[in-house]
Amino acid sequence: MAVEHMRQDKGGKGGRIINVSSEADLKEMIFMPIYGGTKHAVRCFTSCLATAPDVKAQGIEYGTLCPVPVDTDLIRNLDDTRIRHSNLMQPERLKKRTSSVERLQEAFMKLVLLEKMNKAILFVDTKEMNFFEIKANNLGPTWPLESTHLSSKL
Repeated sequence: MAVEHMRQDKGGKGGRIINVSSEADLKEMIFMPIYGGTKHAVRCFTSCLATAPDVKAQGIEYGTLCPVPVDTDLIRNLDDTRIRHSNLMQPERLKKRTSSVERLQEAFMKLVLLEKMNKAILFVDTKEMNFFEIKANNLGPTWPLESTHLSSKL
């Protein structure tokens, strides 16, 4: 609905849309397949909008923010009974990797202030902010892959 109001080709002023995904979008985290799947969908949805043939005419740019867990009630009150293989999650390690809300705000502003933001995917953890590009790699006609080949692609 916002896009229809923002589109320059329909009388709007254009603008930027940043969708928040997660680190779970960039990695397979076996302990939360539903959460990870929805975050993959957020990034895919955003990337599809960003590569639409009429995106320039719309005057809208799309970006995705992929933070590590952020210090919110969702993380503070994590319910281990709803997490698959929670024994592998190591809650102490998760808390060390949890980012502040202010860090997320800083990353959001980094996206907003880019000269050209369209299709940007920004991963943010407690120490670094790195841009990612998601590509499908043709791995050839055979399966399974050798573990060394697979790890080089991840």
